[in-house]
Amino acid sequence: MTYKIKGILVLILSILLLGGCGSTAMTYAQKEMARQIDRLCIERNFNGAILVANQGRIILSKGYGLANSKDETPNSPDTVFGIGSLTKQFTAAAILLLEERGALKVDDPLSRYIPDYPNGDRITLHNLLTHTSGITDYISLVEKTGDHAYSPTELIAQIKDKPLLFNPGEKFAYSNSNYALLGYIIEQVSGMSYGDFMAENIIKPLGMENTGYAPNETLPGRAVGYDNIRDGSKATPMNLTVAYAAGGLESTVQDLYKWLQALDGTTLLSEKSRNKMFTRHLSNYGYGWMISHFSEDIMWHSGSLNGFLSVIYRDTKQDNAIIILCNNYLTNLGMLRDKINEILKAGE
Repeated sequence: MTYKIKGILVLILSILLLGGCGSTAMTYAQKEMARQIDRLCIERNFNGAILVANQGRIILSKGYGLANSKDETPNSPDTVFGIGSLTKQFTAAAILLLEERGALKVDDPLSRYIPDYPNGDRITLHNLLTHTSGITDYISLVEKTGDHAYSPTELIAQIKDKPLLFNPGEKFAYSNSNYALLGYIIEQVSGMSYGDFMAENIIKPLGMENTGYAPNETLPGRAVGYDNIRDGSKATPMNLTVAYAAGGLESTVQDLYKWLQALDGTTLLSEKSRNKMFTRHLSNYGYGWMISHFSEDIMWHSGSLNGFLSVIYRDTKQDNAIIILCNNYLTNLGMLRDKINEILKAGE
């Protein structure tokens, strides 16, 4: 083999390692960060896809392990995963878009959209967005396995007559019911289904070609969800109408980075709306985001679904981002995110 051919092979391997993100544009420090993060994922037998950006530049975008253990399809940056509760920030953005268009206000009472909802005059959309409504979580009340589908009204019926856990605005209690109700409100105000509204107003405008509301979309390149991919134990399927506006979207690491880029400017939301989304309230929760107690520049959220885990993290001051999507439930994504962040901080 000639030295010229060897050189070409080395270049190809470098591009593959860095997910085709243009390693020649990276600094030496960023290349070293990417190498360490890649080694970390391999050593931990990570199964999924990851994208890491440092100072606004993608330094690693790569798939690890298998999307489907049966046919040995590998994961890649374009593999589609269930993103679980990362869906909430998209639902929050939809509410803010509708507010910008004068269709609603986040200070509106729930009773304006569901007139017969108990205590609906005391609960605002802001309470729903910030998990301060006191409404119990429907997830423990519905069938989460098999192909049992739920309409939004059927989901709401599960919680409508349950007593409030506390007076609205007094406490924080994470509840998927809040975002299911917001999904229903989006449908009532827009006259569109939740999936259609998301597609037409957020997903398509941002060029997120591999993202969709799972019950409506047939996206290619889907990963299979596993309880434990090492022994091939598939997760019990769940009809994603159960997750609805609280967790029913699917996406890729590449598309989610487009989402983060949109939130850095005003191509989707106005500055006023973005400020609302990223203002921390009780327990440091914004609108679909956890905001760091120490710095409003740092925010994140995690998600879980049968066989899938997800994490999205951004540091707007350093212009860093970490997106991790995983189809092996036996994974500690929080620890992996923290280790990656340590590498980024040490390399800066």
